[in-house]
Amino acid sequence: ILLVAQIGSLCNSILAAAHIAWAMARDGCLPFSKFLYKLSGDNHIAANCLIVQLVICILIILPSFASTIYWQAIMSTAVISVNISYGLPLLCRLIWTRNKMPKGPFSLGKFSLPLNAISVIWVCFFGIILCFPSVSPVTTKTMNWASLMIGAVMTFSVIFWFVSGRHKHIRAIEKQ
Repeated sequence: ILLVAQIGSLCNSILAAAHIAWAMARDGCLPFSKFLYKLSGDNHIAANCLIVQLVICILIILPSFASTIYWQAIMSTAVISVNISYGLPLLCRLIWTRNKMPKGPFSLGKFSLPLNAISVIWVCFFGIILCFPSVSPVTTKTMNWASLMIGAVMTFSVIFWFVSGRHKHIRAIEKQ
């Protein structure tokens, strides 16, 4: 049962990531956007995004068969990345859209802003804590390499944005 649940979860994650990649390629946010944006077949499937994503995942995970240190770094990075993905919308809401959001069926009212601020502080604190090594003394085998990996991804993202992305990105509102 666990294996079936994991395979189902993996398929959903891959499909969701392919849809996100296709949408980002549509807006010109990714390298090789024209290639990734193409849909194939009668069902209009984002096969190029799926294939590229599969190849990238395989290339990222292959070294883990040779090194448990690499596997631990990948898992730590994944946990911190999920933490960041929860924190960024909270931070954006706190900074830019504090009073512009329409009221939904559930509202925290006057507690919304303080709870949002506490959530952002918690996500930042937890993200920093997750970057620390879990044992002492720290060696190359016990080091938590997640901060290095996240730093590399962020560095690549910022460089790509300034070199190419900001010139090619088309906002959805501008397209309409």
